[in-house]
Amino acid sequence: MQNVLEIPNKSHFKLNEVCSLTGVKPYVLRFWESEFDDITSEVSPSGEKIFSAKNIESIVAVKELLFTNKMNIEEAKAKMLRNAIIEPDDDDLSFDGDQDYSVRRATLEENDLVNLARAKELLKEITLYN
Repeated sequence: MQNVLEIPNKSHFKLNEVCSLTGVKPYVLRFWESEFDDITSEVSPSGEKIFSAKNIESIVAVKELLFTNKMNIEEAKAKMLRNAIIEPDDDDLSFDGDQDYSVRRATLEENDLVNLARAKELLKEITLYN
């Protein structure tokens, strides 16, 4: 069963606030930032890492996948990717064909999602070095 986290109504949270709210250690959070696209921080003018409420929701989701559901990093990445595809933020996404995108997406298998996540990471590496 998923615990409900009440996130204060603020636009940004400092690293120590995020760690207190989520129960995730700073070094774990830094690692997750490098692994999960949904977890990103910005740097404030004073040089501190700051996170959005959406980042906190993603951190809680990753924590649940890894610790409660006992997934490994690749499985959790695939699950987060699937959730991002099924519930896209962009309302202007359009696709050809008669089927709804979320219905077509549901036919992908877990290993397909892992392979997509790996391909995405490889594409990022290629664009960084070119």
